[in-house]
Amino acid sequence: MNKSVTYQVHHGQTWFDISLKLYGTAEYAFDLALANGANITDEIPTGMLVSYDIELKANKTILVIYSNNKTNPATGFTTEDKQVLEKQEGISIWAINADFVVSKSK
Repeated sequence: MNKSVTYQVHHGQTWFDISLKLYGTAEYAFDLALANGANITDEIPTGMLVSYDIELKANKTILVIYSNNKTNPATGFTTEDKQVLEKQEGISIWAINADFVVSKSK
């Protein structure tokens, strides 16, 4: 990497998401993972500081769209997400207005 700066990872971001955010293309996902001592399939911890090269060619149109819309692509399915999906179910577990809604009948 030539000019290296850091980016803080958001929840659920993959190396492809980070490449899109930083360069406007998924083209550099493998390079980012390698430069940060990771495998492309590794779950990236939220808050991790990722080093990246600001001199790599970027798709400026996509970068402007992401910047204007404050977009942080996050397509990963984390261990935390899996635990939420696998939570216990049943009336003894549910909470009013959280898991079910109490309403008047008409």
